[in-house]
Amino acid sequence: METILRHRRIRTEVNDASTELNHESPLDRLGTCTVCRSNNDDISRITLCACDKGKNVSFSNSNLPSTPSLHHCERENTVIGLSRWQFMVLVLFFCLTTSVVVYAVVAIVIMSHRHVFNHNVVEHIGLESLMTFRQFDRDDDGYLSLDEFQPLAHLIKVENILKRYEYEQLVSTTDDHEVLSIEAFFQPLKLTTLSKDFKEFSLLADHDPSYGLKQWKTAADERKNFATKNFRIFLPPDGNIEVGFCWYMVKSSLSYSTTGQLSSNRYYPPRVHEAEVILHNLLRMFHSQVFIYSRFSPQGAAAIVRAQNEQYVDIMFRIHAEFQLNTPPQQPFWFTPAQFTGHIIINRASSHIDFFYLHVPSDNKLNVDLEWLNGPRESNTMEVDIGYIQQMELRSSSPSRTIGNVRHPEKIKKREEIAWISEMSERDALDVIEKEMYSFKQEWQHSDNATISSVAAALLHAYTFPVESVVATPTGTVINHINANDLMDKQSSILDGCVFSV
Repeated sequence: METILRHRRIRTEVNDASTELNHESPLDRLGTCTVCRSNNDDISRITLCACDKGKNVSFSNSNLPSTPSLHHCERENTVIGLSRWQFMVLVLFFCLTTSVVVYAVVAIVIMSHRHVFNHNVVEHIGLESLMTFRQFDRDDDGYLSLDEFQPLAHLIKVENILKRYEYEQLVSTTDDHEVLSIEAFFQPLKLTTLSKDFKEFSLLADHDPSYGLKQWKTAADERKNFATKNFRIFLPPDGNIEVGFCWYMVKSSLSYSTTGQLSSNRYYPPRVHEAEVILHNLLRMFHSQVFIYSRFSPQGAAAIVRAQNEQYVDIMFRIHAEFQLNTPPQQPFWFTPAQFTGHIIINRASSHIDFFYLHVPSDNKLNVDLEWLNGPRESNTMEVDIGYIQQMELRSSSPSRTIGNVRHPEKIKKREEIAWISEMSERDALDVIEKEMYSFKQEWQHSDNATISSVAAALLHAYTFPVESVVATPTGTVINHINANDLMDKQSSILDGCVFSV
């Protein structure tokens, strides 16, 4: 009787627990499992096996839990109606789906806040100002670091933000003033002459430092008219027309009391004035972002009287300028020709020009310096290379003539066809300009050729591509030298352990 009552008491407790699972009395299934054939008659361990429904529940006689525990079927190895691998896949899928949903919600919240932020900002500063901010925010983090702000600061300083200045009208509107028509001839830089392979950036336009270089296929203006009177800066100041007289048309602005160079972290040229205007507009025929003042020495433009007679003056000149080929958010990319040289035959009153020519000399294997930033800090992200450009020149198509003159243009006179009262050779004239722009060469003008050759050979032996800094004695003894790339890679640590002697 006691055993029967005990059995009934257990039956009642188990029935109550199983009701929460499937509202079915588990003792109805007490006995041998029809699937796994396990014996469940032992009162000390009552096993409720529901293999055909995916529920295996066991209770301990000594400690009956309030919640049934799962029991694996010996035959089917099922858990809640699923195989073990199906259950693991289901859990993994659930986790991945939850993660995607969470990330999507976070992204939507961030974008919605950003949209609200931009909308509020636009109401106060306008869309154009907002787009300017985003251009200079190169890492797109919503903030301008000091390095990102630097090129914008240059624009603020020269009052050149969000507008293009209209310089002095270069084409006269009166019939009695002459106009000179100039044509531009340009061939892109040969990428095969570079040591750097830019093909790796071909699919990443926004992150390609050479993007502007690759897009520069033709001259910005293939033909343009200029008022002849604006070329008066090519005449010597104070009317000093004497063969061999050399002067600066544009003087250097570099201050050697500071760094001796201008920042590379810039995009847009500063405003130009007076004599700079005509040079700026001439070189803009190649590319709109031209800097009349290059970042490094030599800087400016110098000229010399090569020949003269009672009517005409033959002026030779040399210009050092450079171009910025990229715009924000791309990093700055500088295109610096070795030099622009040329000559102009102009009358003494600057009212008529017989011939004008300007070009980048192409007789050397390499004639263009390339420098670009890979990040906002130019101190440790600058890279350099040297390449070759076949043709970059401006040439007058005919002598200047009045606007109302519809007759056929005159034939350009050659230098040899003009009777000069006094003149010097073209090579000597260029040498004088070179010594004017490179002051150290003036010290060698009294040295003999053997000494110069010896010093040049020693310096050439110490040189490695692209730029080498050398400390040497006047006789050519190299004391120390370092390559520019090594200096930028190691920075100040390169000086550790270096011994300098004088």
